[in-house]
Amino acid sequence: MIGYLSDPKTRLVSPKAGMQKNSSLWTDQTLTIQKVDEMIASIDTKDNELEESKNQYQLKITGARNLSNDANNLADKIENLAYGFHGDNPEKLIEYNIKKRKASAPKPVPTKVLIPTLADDSD
Repeated sequence: MIGYLSDPKTRLVSPKAGMQKNSSLWTDQTLTIQKVDEMIASIDTKDNELEESKNQYQLKITGARNLSNDANNLADKIENLAYGFHGDNPEKLIEYNIKKRKASAPKPVPTKVLIPTLADDSD
């Protein structure tokens, strides 16, 4: 439960118990146990509505992320096909607003020794 709903509900529960124990004193008052019960029920209802809204929001966020992933996958497929169609003529890729791919180059061999050797091994 959200704090700004939980705090007032907690503040109503304890006085309600006192009102029930001393019900003879509260019979002719404008503040009744029924009003407290109604307020607690209203708080619970509002909390349930908020939780349902959170769940719906999370579902919509998940749907939007899935849609975004699908759109990116489709764009990747289009770019790959365009590269295949116009591999010989890279200027045509400008019509698709696609940048040229970098030429592949082999990775250089590591120059640093990964395992240190002992300089003085006289023990």
